[in-house]
Amino acid sequence: MLNVDDKPSDPTASRPVPIPRPRTTIAAAVTDDTTRIDGAGDKDADDVPQSTSAWSEQRSEARKRAHAATLKSAERMSAVYNSNKKRRVQTFVVGDNVSVAIPALDRTSTDVRRLPGQVTAVKGDKVQMYEVATEYGLLQTKLRAGDLQSYSGDLNINTTRYNSKDVLII
Repeated sequence: MLNVDDKPSDPTASRPVPIPRPRTTIAAAVTDDTTRIDGAGDKDADDVPQSTSAWSEQRSEARKRAHAATLKSAERMSAVYNSNKKRRVQTFVVGDNVSVAIPALDRTSTDVRRLPGQVTAVKGDKVQMYEVATEYGLLQTKLRAGDLQSYSGDLNINTTRYNSKDVLII
């Protein structure tokens, strides 16, 4: 049982509940280049609420502005991201010397980490995929530019001797 001197266990139980107040609105009406403020209780002809088409036009304009601002923000963010990149993605053309990373599972600790090759074909518009030939044959998978690095060493790869059956799996 709770005595008068005992404190309630719930700290929010002793707080009074706020009572919401009714909102009063003041409508502004423009007539003859002058602004007049009408009270909430007046019943003038100027106090007629706007039509739903006017509200929908305002909403659509606000949405258009928000969409344009979102696109502008996205462009700014991508510009900042692209300027802060540590390594730029290169593009290659047919005949460029490149090297491909060999996964650690497919090599021993004394093997070379990269396999030199030459670009034989470029496919794709948005995302360019490169077909690479090595001195041992064509690679089975098409590679993106991020998977390749330019190679400055000497390569003597005769890409005309390879056909689709000479494929390396890497």
